[in-house]
Amino acid sequence: MVEPAYQDIARIPELMGRYPAFRGGSVEPEDGGWANRLLYTEDADRRLVVKVPRDTGGYTYAKAAAQYEAQMVSEANDGPCPPLEIPKLIDCRGGSWLDPSYAVYSYVEGKALTSVEIQNFSDPELFAFGQKVGEFIFWLSGTIPLITCQNIIADIRPKVHRREDMLIEQKGWWEEVIAKGYPTVARLGATVMGQYLKRKKTDQLRPNLTGHNDLRPGNILFEEYDEQQRARGIIDFGNTQPSTPENEMRHLELIGDEAVEGAVTAYEKLANRPIDRSLLRFHGLMQLSVMATYQAKYGDNALHDIRQTRGWLERLCPNEDWSELEAA
Repeated sequence: MVEPAYQDIARIPELMGRYPAFRGGSVEPEDGGWANRLLYTEDADRRLVVKVPRDTGGYTYAKAAAQYEAQMVSEANDGPCPPLEIPKLIDCRGGSWLDPSYAVYSYVEGKALTSVEIQNFSDPELFAFGQKVGEFIFWLSGTIPLITCQNIIADIRPKVHRREDMLIEQKGWWEEVIAKGYPTVARLGATVMGQYLKRKKTDQLRPNLTGHNDLRPGNILFEEYDEQQRARGIIDFGNTQPSTPENEMRHLELIGDEAVEGAVTAYEKLANRPIDRSLLRFHGLMQLSVMATYQAKYGDNALHDIRQTRGWLERLCPNEDWSELEAA
């Protein structure tokens, strides 16, 4: 067995004793998540996922993040049947979500597809995919009330990852990004920053529901049914936080119009309230700006292949010349 690097290493034998079919070896998640290592095991006829903090250097944060995710999943598990399968919290240190050095979840079947693979869906597949995302956003907002989410954050995890914080931090990167040959990326960052500050003066960015906050392709699992791909499950609740439906749908802006239409149609029907299309596009641009700026600063394959980022930028900002984003 490859030992996971975490401080409470003495509990590994206890964990193996509880799950005797434990198959050793740490497995890095495909999405490059940095807070946890994933270990897979079996208990009777179930497949399980065991999450442990990734390293001792970030142990305090990772442990708080594990506790936070475990309680969010526990809250979601207490709700009505979700439109997409989600993990079930099976076990934590002490038998509850309190103070886990590891957390055991049910394994959600399905396959994570890339953005490119999803973009190649037929229009009906994209619309149906978007519908499921819209249904899930509505379901989660009703299952974990906003005040409950806010209280959990206050009790357990005073700082959650917010894209707005990264946008503000990146303001100090623009000169370096320009010097590295990405002036259009820096200009996009400045434009998005201006829009953010303007919208922040209104109530447009004020959270009005609990959101997953990371509904990107890597966290949505698919299965093939009747020769078509359909969404089956959603994983990784570690960044669940106060949000808006427009923010939750932002990743669909990178996928395509049919996926957006599916999500908007489903959510508006269930929630009986309109989606602000301009705000949805803004959140998509902020997501893309943060991603492109990070990539311009740290290199070609940071976060995503640079050619994929260029394709997204050409889709959302077709009037700009993105030739500076050539693969190294």
